[in-house]
Amino acid sequence: MSVMKGVWPDCQAASAMRKLSRVQRLACLGVTGSMHSILSNTVEALICLPPLELMVQSEARSAAHEPWTSDGGLTYNSTEDTAVF
Repeated sequence: MSVMKGVWPDCQAASAMRKLSRVQRLACLGVTGSMHSILSNTVEALICLPPLELMVQSEARSAAHEPWTSDGGLTYNSTEDTAVF
């Protein structure tokens, strides 16, 4: 969470991490069909999911290094759009 300290105040970062942890736990339990009494770390290891803290740090680092554009960082390349409807 040290990467996020410059971005969010500590109280908001901790609150966001708790919310993300709850959502990730529910998703992990749904994927594995585990009982609610299993530890979060155990079920994450069962499905080879990296710890949430590491995922958040990775996303924060990549977001900090992305070049920002006038549309808020989102770019669209029409040559890569190959979806057929």
